[in-house]
Amino acid sequence: MKQFIFLLLSLTFLAYACNPVSLEPQLFTDVDGPIIIDKDGGTFNIQVKANCAWKATVHLETGVEFFSLTPDSGQADGTIQINSWKNVMNYKKIGVIEIEYGSGEEPQKHCISIAQEPREPFAVFFFKKSETVPYYGGSVLATITFNTLDYMVAVSPSDQSESVQIKVQEVPSEDEVHVGTVAAEIPSNTSSESRTFTLQLTDKQRTTVFDTFVIHQAGRQK
Repeated sequence: MKQFIFLLLSLTFLAYACNPVSLEPQLFTDVDGPIIIDKDGGTFNIQVKANCAWKATVHLETGVEFFSLTPDSGQADGTIQINSWKNVMNYKKIGVIEIEYGSGEEPQKHCISIAQEPREPFAVFFFKKSETVPYYGGSVLATITFNTLDYMVAVSPSDQSESVQIKVQEVPSEDEVHVGTVAAEIPSNTSSESRTFTLQLTDKQRTTVFDTFVIHQAGRQK
């Protein structure tokens, strides 16, 4: 009986010696990307399977932060929750989650791409949407806000647009949505008839009119 037990232990030892437990760091995730986040934001979970310590770092290709990770590090198995907020801009936000694991000077890396869908483009005038100037002309200022760089200011009617000088200046803002001012220089009205100019916020192809601002000008007095 003792010989049988010894033989069994010997075979177990040999099996262990031939198949040692791997100490090589390994990490797997249940999703390898790309992860697509809705434009309204939300949460997404990544399941991590690992036999070592790991740390996740966010790299933003568009330079605008649009999500955070909770937690961003762990030991062995764990769950990373992506917390994403609303995208107010008209471009896709892109980033990469880089998970480093293992020890040594050159840890291994596991990367997952992530993107958030864009918002529909908009450009609108703030506050009142009309202004009145005297017959001798003057300057009209209007504030705009926009989430796309594919916009322009056009003047209607087109046969008088060349007489109106337009300048657009972007104003620094803490918000992600862009803010700017439109300055329209209205020339003197040589006619006794009143006239109307319409400032149009359109895309650069002029296929869509986002918003309008009306300028009324009195006629020259007789």
